[in-house]
Amino acid sequence: QDLLASFRQAMKTSDLRATAVILQALAMTGTPKETQIYRMIGDRAGKLCQTATQEELAEFGFAMASAQESLDRNQSFAVQLGLGEHMQWIPKHHLGVMAWAAGEAGEPLPQLFGPPPVAVSKDQAELAWSACSRLASAGGE
Repeated sequence: QDLLASFRQAMKTSDLRATAVILQALAMTGTPKETQIYRMIGDRAGKLCQTATQEELAEFGFAMASAQESLDRNQSFAVQLGLGEHMQWIPKHHLGVMAWAAGEAGEPLPQLFGPPPVAVSKDQAELAWSACSRLASAGGE
């Protein structure tokens, strides 16, 4: 109980970067097992994501994705449940940044962010990449 009280106090003042680091550290160590702590992390992150910078959102999205490898199903669900309570107030472009970062980390979290908005064939993706590469190499010409 002392652990929960101390953790609750720490979460009151943590910013999104600190919350991401805490999530990753707990996932790596495998402790504590109390799902209430993970829900507090998700809840705090959900509040902070509403006004976070793109960099902070990307860091948290990456942290959530990388933590999935180590968290058990209940811990992972608790983080998502805490975050999910705030989803309707998080701007869509903020959710997009987090979903992008999670996808880049190899865990797109469709149960939280939904399916990718578009599916394209390999040929279409290569064509788009080629066009972007040509534009980038053209520079300011």
